[in-house]
Amino acid sequence: MGADRRARAAPGGRLRTVTKVPGADQLWLSTTNCDNNGGAADGPDKVFEVTVG
Repeated sequence: MGADRRARAAPGGRLRTVTKVPGADQLWLSTTNCDNNGGAADGPDKVFEVTVG
């Protein structure tokens, strides 16, 4: 695995799910702020694709 990298998805964001991309050396990371717990407006949830290696 590559160098240790830390990222903050968004101020106050919460990392919810990490899933391996089928057939690729990548991960999908999703955040959630719109689950009635974060107080954020609709729409700020994010999905990131990260290459591993």
